[in-house]
Amino acid sequence: MHESGDLEYVRRNDTQVKVRGYRIELDEIEAALRSLEQIEDAIVIVREDVVGDKRIVAYFIPASGASLTITELRKLLRARLPAYMYPQYLITMDAFPTTPNGKYDRKALPPPYDLHDASQAGSIPPQTETEQVIASSWIDLIGSKQVGRHDNFFELGGHSLLSMNFINAIRKSLGATLTPRDIVLNDLANLASIIDKQLPDLSASKANSAKTKAKSPLSRLIDRFG
Repeated sequence: MHESGDLEYVRRNDTQVKVRGYRIELDEIEAALRSLEQIEDAIVIVREDVVGDKRIVAYFIPASGASLTITELRKLLRARLPAYMYPQYLITMDAFPTTPNGKYDRKALPPPYDLHDASQAGSIPPQTETEQVIASSWIDLIGSKQVGRHDNFFELGGHSLLSMNFINAIRKSLGATLTPRDIVLNDLANLASIIDKQLPDLSASKANSAKTKAKSPLSRLIDRFG
């Protein structure tokens, strides 16, 4: 309170963080999540399990009876948040851990990597040559141990800067064009489909390579990442 009697709102310091050069208000991300009728509550934190690699992680409790996939949630958040504020992980929770005082215990929230590894038990591996190229690239960029054909780049721990590296790699290696929006909204299989539609001569190229015993561009890229 000022001497004049006016009140000044001071934002909590622990909700303002700096990630990849941007100052981010975590409570703004929480507010964006809570504004959705499909979500009952949300907690957003920044994890730095690897020194220098900060990741925004959003934990949320779905509203009773709500049906919302992670892909659908990302689409809704895209309309509410700038790209640099997108959480790398969106984790569904039945309830949040609490302290003896009944407050949310943010330090007790589970690492998103463990949750993803557990969910990978029934994961479908990449099927096509293009899917294998994408998966190999993601493993190289993100460091994920395993990538399934229905995984999303950001759900694996990717972020906007790494997504640009991936986009550039695909453009230089295959001549295909992907956009940041493509990466946010599509899983690996759908991205492979987008790439394949831009390579109409792929079948002919593979047929010719079989005759000449030369490797296709995709095969060379697999060797590069493999």
